Amino acid sequence: MLVTFTWTAVGDDNQVGTADQYDLRYSLDSTNLHTAWASTAPVSDLPAPATSGSAESLSVHLNLLPDTLYYFGVKVADEAGNWSRLSNITSVRTPPDTTTKRRDR
Repeated sequence: MLVTFTWTAVGDDNQVGTADQYDLRYSLDSTNLHTAWASTAPVSDLPAPATSGSAESLSVHLNLLPDTLYYFGVKVADEAGNWSRLSNITSVRTPPDTTTKRRDR
């Protein structure tokens, strides 16, 4: 499934400069994003952060279950490895499976 994210880049020091990296993750339970970040599923191949205030967009293909609610969150790090708190959490429900199964008779 193709999932597209859009956000405004934050800076290295709050709203100044350019952050060093993103960590975007997802889970079936929003609580896990708060309490068990390391055990949630990471999204790979994230772009380098843009300059603070820039509009950013990312489209990724994820192997997600049909008709399921997923929660996503992001953290941002500076060049010294200081990580931000968790962003706001967004969710997406995947479409139902529309494939039909054939019955052999």
